[in-house]
Amino acid sequence: MNAMSHRRDSRSPGNPEGTDGRRPRTFLCRDDLYGAFERRAHELECSVDWLVGEAMKRLLADAALKVQLPAVAPLPPLMRGAPLVPPPPPPPRPRRATGSFVGEKAAASGANERLALRLDTQRVVVDRDRFVIGRSARDAQLALRDGGVSRQHAIIERTPGGWVVIDMASTNGIHVNGTRVTRAPIRAGDTLEIGPFTIAIERA
Repeated sequence: MNAMSHRRDSRSPGNPEGTDGRRPRTFLCRDDLYGAFERRAHELECSVDWLVGEAMKRLLADAALKVQLPAVAPLPPLMRGAPLVPPPPPPPRPRRATGSFVGEKAAASGANERLALRLDTQRVVVDRDRFVIGRSARDAQLALRDGGVSRQHAIIERTPGGWVVIDMASTNGIHVNGTRVTRAPIRAGDTLEIGPFTIAIERA
């Protein structure tokens, strides 16, 4: 229900209009809204007249600001809710085929010398680009039957700069010429220690 509220400022009735141009006004206001203004005026320690006047100024300022705002260009049709199509992914980079992890037959190349591994009386030619040494005869080209050797212990790999040996996260690691390594270049004349085995590296 709307209630009539007769609001006058704090000046006396004998002086209805002050020097600043203000004069008493009458307006209609809901009781709950006027009560909210009274509570807010009490919090700010000001009069309800002043608070209502400030609210009117704020409302007019907001209205004037909206009129002055430049018109925003409408969004293109694709941005009005239609799903955006992501750009196509870049083409995959070409990869050099290296065969399976265990290795494929190495192509004949004069860039690197061919190697052979000698273990006591056994001599095995490294005939793959990736030659695995380990305990498992199924997963390794050179099987070393000992509990101190991991199933896939190390790999000898051909690279553009020559042969390297890489520890395949084994339990006991590898040693080249007496030094423990995780990756190291090898060539004929070096020794490779895996578990209790010492392997001499020779030219094939």
